[in-house]
Amino acid sequence: MAENMFRTDLALEAREMMAQEVRSSVSGIEVNERKTGDVKVTRVRIETEAAARALGKKQGTYVTLEMQGGIGGDAQAERQLIDLLAREVQSMIPQEGTVLVVGLGNRSSTPDALGPRTVEGVFVTRHMREMMTDEALEGVRSVCSFAPGVLGVTGIETAEILRGVAEHVQPAVVIAVDALASSSSERVATTVQLSDTGIHPGSGVGNRRCGIDKETMGVPVIAIGVPTVIYASTIALDVLHGLENTGQVACRFARGERVTEERRRAILRDNMPERLSRLMVTPRDIDRLIVDMARIIARSITPALYPSGTGDGQAGTRQSYRV
Repeated sequence: MAENMFRTDLALEAREMMAQEVRSSVSGIEVNERKTGDVKVTRVRIETEAAARALGKKQGTYVTLEMQGGIGGDAQAERQLIDLLAREVQSMIPQEGTVLVVGLGNRSSTPDALGPRTVEGVFVTRHMREMMTDEALEGVRSVCSFAPGVLGVTGIETAEILRGVAEHVQPAVVIAVDALASSSSERVATTVQLSDTGIHPGSGVGNRRCGIDKETMGVPVIAIGVPTVIYASTIALDVLHGLENTGQVACRFARGERVTEERRRAILRDNMPERLSRLMVTPRDIDRLIVDMARIIARSITPALYPSGTGDGQAGTRQSYRV
């Protein structure tokens, strides 16, 4: 059975999937939660190499913003998400220097088109600065964007293309937007993850490529991702959990036995065909969801680069704990 049948690109979910005994034995993972209106914000900081290995994620900060009611239909909740994401982006990027916004993914594959669709909505200024007066330049940051395509179309690794662009543009920071995979159907197209660790193009569709991070680009890389797909094995796990709760699979377990998450996963590994476990599923209205999420991310990046346009946030309740 494939090792990644329960894979996820979200640090929050990677921690949730850790066995309790492993979670309690691994130090160096700090988690902070707060709620602002309809948006739940979870900050996961991986502080040690041991914690990074346990989670399968690089050391750094991962901020997850979850829309509790889903995307669409609530303008106020969407505005809260935009404001919160803008503030998080602004806190991670340097205050001066050119910003290169990169839209990763395949424009021709709807679940993977988030990055290219996002950069279409980013307000770019780098080409305008040489035509502006000193007075007009005040408060206008140099911003450019680029959608490099995918290896299967260009024949060139995305990281190679971006290194060439970065050598010419000389950005102070790269903001990379890409589609991700989730282990929860409820988080598909309703969750945004922001991290300061860079990104691997194609990770959301199981085609992990050369990393785009500070080591490969020479400047900080901020990654923004939205889960657009889940694996069929994730859906099967949800069904198994539901059947267990209704008692319909009680015959598989001793009377009164509490079925752990690890046990459920083991059942699927033993019984689910590998070909089926590797299938990826996306919502039937993914075309609309990609448009909505691309708009939200683009509208978050712009006020992050031009802080005067950032709306006021709301104070939220905060919960902090360490593991």
